[in-house]
Amino acid sequence: MEESCRDDDAFPGPLARYYTGRVVHADGAFRRYVAWDAFTRNPELKVMKWGWLLVTLYGGPIMAAAYVLSCQEPATERHENFIRPLWKQAFGSAIHCMAGDATGVIAAAAVTTALGLPMWQDVIAEYVFGFAFGLLIFQALFMRDMAGGSYARALRMSFMPEWLSMKGSVPAEGEMTP
Repeated sequence: MEESCRDDDAFPGPLARYYTGRVVHADGAFRRYVAWDAFTRNPELKVMKWGWLLVTLYGGPIMAAAYVLSCQEPATERHENFIRPLWKQAFGSAIHCMAGDATGVIAAAAVTTALGLPMWQDVIAEYVFGFAFGLLIFQALFMRDMAGGSYARALRMSFMPEWLSMKGSVPAEGEMTP
């Protein structure tokens, strides 16, 4: 005999709706705080401001806490001194990478899901979109000033770092497939 869904199972009760609303509201507050602080008080490069905004959008309060601990400029010390420890620099690099690559992967997942593509095409599309978005926007476009203002030179300079940063993502996605 097949189980049927009861109508009251389809929608959560008032308490569940209340707590879900509180979590969504809190996530929005964390994101607004990071956006405000990054763009009004933090002297980081623009690419890092956008990076922190995106990873906080994806990771909510956990990434907002990571922003405060590793990047938010303290009132008593200069930003350059605050981020001097190597773990903070490495974390900043990971945020930069995650923001670019994850945005491409999420965009590809939305497109492939809407098109109903099989998993193997989804994995390929996510890798290509993640690589392209990370390289063309978060690496070359935002870093062209470091390459003397030349986008083509920035592409050449950032191809290998971006490729290396994406090398582990296909095996990782393979682990997540059913």
